[in-house]
Amino acid sequence: GAVQAIQQSNYGRPVAVFDFDASADDVAAIKAGTLTGSVAQFPELQAEGAIKAALDALAGKTLEPITQTKAELITKDNVEAFASARPKS
Repeated sequence: GAVQAIQQSNYGRPVAVFDFDASADDVAAIKAGTLTGSVAQFPELQAEGAIKAALDALAGKTLEPITQTKAELITKDNVEAFASARPKS
């Protein structure tokens, strides 16, 4: 999307493009240098937190107003480590 639009526009100056999800395509684009970075959101940890909060609410516990989950910025500096740690599908 954004990367292709910038390339087709012949803008002439570098544009840093970031996105969310750190998908396999995103990782490949970061390695290729066409995507500056992507935020890995770790959906399995988000789901785990949501389930815990739901169970706590059902048990009558008071929930924190904000729940933080892990997120990591993936760039050329750490893409290899991120890719090698990712489970293979």
